[in-house]
Amino acid sequence: MHFGEKNRNPGRPSFDRAFLENFSNHHYGALVPSLDCQVKSDLNHDELKHYCEGIVESQKRDINDMRDQLCKRFNICDFQPSGNTNIQTSTNRYEAFASRRFG
Repeated sequence: MHFGEKNRNPGRPSFDRAFLENFSNHHYGALVPSLDCQVKSDLNHDELKHYCEGIVESQKRDINDMRDQLCKRFNICDFQPSGNTNIQTSTNRYEAFASRRFG
């Protein structure tokens, strides 16, 4: 038995829909720094380049999977993830981090 399984309730479709929409937005927000990494990282740093490419591909795959679920289960076939307050905050934190100098 998994953690909390004995107390699990049947759930609600409204939770499922909100989760898929929010996490699509969350994954979309992760694309910003990962795409920056692909463009701005040292061309000779192969490990980082590979790592960033993997993040971009996995985020896109997860977003598309969630969009497919939204379409099949909720008939929301035109959902486009976008920035919201949480993503904007994450993006701002990333930009502040990226502009810092370490040394």
